[in-house]
Amino acid sequence: MLKKAGKLSGSATIEYIIIMPVVIACVVAVIMVFECLYQQSAIQALADSTAEGLSMIWGYSPIREEEIASGAYSRESFDNRQLYWQVPPIESGKKTRTAGSWAEKQLESIGLLKEIEDKNAEVSVSYHYGFPTSKIKVTITAHYVLPGAAALKYIGLGDILTIRCHAEAPVYDQKEMINVSDYIIQKVMESKAGEFLKKIASPLKKALKMLE
Repeated sequence: MLKKAGKLSGSATIEYIIIMPVVIACVVAVIMVFECLYQQSAIQALADSTAEGLSMIWGYSPIREEEIASGAYSRESFDNRQLYWQVPPIESGKKTRTAGSWAEKQLESIGLLKEIEDKNAEVSVSYHYGFPTSKIKVTITAHYVLPGAAALKYIGLGDILTIRCHAEAPVYDQKEMINVSDYIIQKVMESKAGEFLKKIASPLKKALKMLE
């Protein structure tokens, strides 16, 4: 009986020696994948909030970084509303640079992974003009050291994780759209095309007066 018990104990020890490294490797792999997915979701959330926040205050100039975070203009910026900024879209470069600077600062403190020092993150914020709807597009690219990089490098795998996230948001400004439409109509009516339209419309005006 003692011999059998000894054999069973020895075989169990061998099984533990074989199985435990595999179990530990699986747990570590799951943790690594979770960290990578969490980092990606954090960067995607930053891209979304940058695009949405900037789109909500696009009609104001200058804009502040704290206003991008909240998506609402402050009391001090109430008088900074622009008129006819769509004809043409003026000062868009300043606004996109301010938003890009804000996103870069936020990127330094999010997530769990360590950013590679000699590879700076790239934040691209652009304004795409359209009438009646324009768009804000944000692209963030960041490079990180993978968890367990030494082990991955030892077995011939890469040790750098590159995350690229993209977001866009429409710029809705109903008041500005009405202003721009009124401005365009006014300019057309002041031109030769306006005189031509008035000549075409004059018979219609006479007909409507007769119906009255």
